[in-house]
Amino acid sequence: MNKKSIVFLLLFFAFVSFQTKAQTPGQWVWQSGNNSTNSPGVFGALGVASPGNTPPALYESCSWTDASGNFWLFGGGQSGGTIYNTMWKFDITSKQWAWMAGQNTPFGQATYGTQGVPAPGNVPGSRGYGMLSWTDLNGNFWLYGGYGYDATGITGYLGDLWKFNPTTLQWTWMSGSMYGSMSGNYGTLGVPSPTNAPASTGEAHLCWTDASNNLWFFGGYASGVGGMISDNLWKYNIATGIWTWVQGSGSGSTSANYGALGVESTAYTPGSRTGYTSFIDPVGHLWLFGATIALSTYTNDVWRYNTTTGGWAYYGGTTSVNDPGQYNLRCDTVTTNIPAAAMEIRASWADSCGFWFYGGYIDPYSFDNLWYYNCDDKKFTWVSGTNVPNASGSYGTKGVSAATNIPPARNGAVTWKDHNGNLWMFGGEQDFGLSICFNDLWMYRPDTNCVHLCTTSTKNPEPNPPPVICEKLLIPNVFSPNGDRENDLFNVTALCFKSYEIKIFDRWGVNVFESTDPTTPWNGNKNLVGKACSEGTYYYLITTVNSKNVENINRGFLTLLR
Repeated sequence: MNKKSIVFLLLFFAFVSFQTKAQTPGQWVWQSGNNSTNSPGVFGALGVASPGNTPPALYESCSWTDASGNFWLFGGGQSGGTIYNTMWKFDITSKQWAWMAGQNTPFGQATYGTQGVPAPGNVPGSRGYGMLSWTDLNGNFWLYGGYGYDATGITGYLGDLWKFNPTTLQWTWMSGSMYGSMSGNYGTLGVPSPTNAPASTGEAHLCWTDASNNLWFFGGYASGVGGMISDNLWKYNIATGIWTWVQGSGSGSTSANYGALGVESTAYTPGSRTGYTSFIDPVGHLWLFGATIALSTYTNDVWRYNTTTGGWAYYGGTTSVNDPGQYNLRCDTVTTNIPAAAMEIRASWADSCGFWFYGGYIDPYSFDNLWYYNCDDKKFTWVSGTNVPNASGSYGTKGVSAATNIPPARNGAVTWKDHNGNLWMFGGEQDFGLSICFNDLWMYRPDTNCVHLCTTSTKNPEPNPPPVICEKLLIPNVFSPNGDRENDLFNVTALCFKSYEIKIFDRWGVNVFESTDPTTPWNGNKNLVGKACSEGTYYYLITTVNSKNVENINRGFLTLLR
């Protein structure tokens, strides 16, 4: 086959593939589960995916995404104090659920086994209510805390750290006590020690894995004398198995110290809080929105934590409590839109410019609003929803997007983001009494005509970064995915375009990678998770649409070296 024929085939395949479009941007689609509440679920056979399988209605589960883009779900609670320790997997290709590990009945007691040793019989106790979850750099899932059953079958907030291998499907108890309601051992601020241990913790959400494979978390409801809402920041070193108390008062009920908008300092702090939403930006900085700081006392402020300097900065919202918010026109980025102060807005998703979030709770009702916060201009956009308390939603037809579709109002849902940038949401509850819980799975494709585009790059971690030209496209021409963490990824920098799509083909015209998310790089494997691609020259096709709706197609060659 000559070069002209190869190029023709590449362009033909690209043209055909570009004709296939996903659901309409800006619309919700009900993908799985029931359109009724408090479903008991259908577990099916262990390890076997089926169209009829679905998790039960669950509130405050925890979630992960594996290297293949599949969604994983663990635990969660529902009405009557029912909590599970079931691990579920949703196959993103077949769109089917499978019960993968744990029990298919509630109220399961933990089996800890030997600390640091994986075993088929190991399993965390049934739990829910704000567990913390991470994915390490090797693809293992980690779990900490929550409220549930310890080794003796007694319920309380937990302080145990677990690792789950999604390949072997085995749990390992890694750290912490097998007994609940422990007050922890803080040690000396900033000093790692084998005797350090966070308090048993639930109702937390800000947790992340840094570039050195350390696990971090902030805040939550921590066990102690009478319990407390925490302002503490903790780090766990996977290599040494040691915790470090990095920041915080070591006690509860500390107030926020705001400073000027956007000004960072180690003296500033969001204070003690729980029930917040959070996300990690492309440079690894941490963001918080909203929370409860005391009984029936809610916030709608935005904070950023700089993981390099250790400083906090107040970035948006209001500094008052129980603020009613401002709901102007949807997709309006000119006037001042601000969400109401709320808690349990666990449904959140990040992109290269900011983050999306859905729902939330203010006593005694929940929201059905989808919002977007732009980190660059510090503005909120009200994207969809009715702002009617405890709105019942509109499911439409399963698998079919429509402008009238909208999930019912909820809080405590869990989320994932697929390789094409679509937002996924499962479960949650509406009334905070757990008498109205959901097991529905929804997908939303962001509409970049609605949200306000970024005007500078959030990728630059410096306090005073140089100006960045928006709609900037930088394409490398060589990478070496050999596992040495040096130039391991083919990472295109695409800033502020309304839409972006990349396709990469081998010399025979076979599509080896594609994505509509500019923050998803190619790792040199076929479709990210298949067989490692061989050394050689590959052809890329990148299509972008700018703010003036002008489409541009960039074609070129890249070299893969191992």
